[in-house]
Amino acid sequence: MSISLYQYRALAIISLLLVACAPTDRPDNQAGYTLLNANPGHSTPSRSSVEIVEFFMYSCGHCYAFDEPLNAWLQKRPAIHFQRVPIAFSARDVPLQRLYYAVQTLPNPAQLHRSIFAAIHQQKRPLDSESEITDYMVQLGIERAAFLAAYHAPAVQQQIDHVLALRHRYAIRAVPTIIVADRFLTSPAMVQGSSLAADTSQPIEHATIRMLDYLLAQAETAITPPPGDHQAQP
Repeated sequence: MSISLYQYRALAIISLLLVACAPTDRPDNQAGYTLLNANPGHSTPSRSSVEIVEFFMYSCGHCYAFDEPLNAWLQKRPAIHFQRVPIAFSARDVPLQRLYYAVQTLPNPAQLHRSIFAAIHQQKRPLDSESEITDYMVQLGIERAAFLAAYHAPAVQQQIDHVLALRHRYAIRAVPTIIVADRFLTSPAMVQGSSLAADTSQPIEHATIRMLDYLLAQAETAITPPPGDHQAQP
């Protein structure tokens, strides 16, 4: 059975999206995280200075599933400095990456963030072009000219350029990926192979939150644990 050019292109796009959202291919040491290279001269992290960075994509179903548990966890830890970073693995990902930074300059960015995720994964709206994105934002009550001004603002492009540097710095190859205190890298896919995922009755997102609890505690006490040491934790 033959397929049309349109069907072939659609299948190719779907395949690429799955690759971008696929589990990381970092070596699985059963720890559920990777130690990052120590930064000489880096100050000892404290409870008031620990930073957590999440690399994500709006088009990624795993990111969508992790967003709500992550937000709930962060609400209980207001001292954490949290940064969400939208990744683009190719030019087709840039419109949604640009959308994230544009939204940060608009009223109620947290609500808009949730609405965008819901539009893509619940309402099945692709939002894969500037025109689709703009029409959707207008439907949410954002004035068209104001949104386009934010979407094309020079500051947004500067953020996108900065993300590219971060992507290469941490060798991000899949999403969601979380950096804790610039010392640990983890993800739901990495946690999947660890002891924290042994209870299959719990979603992997919950096990990932437990991993963040563990790594956060290590970062706050400036202790670098050997891989797998978290197994003794409750």
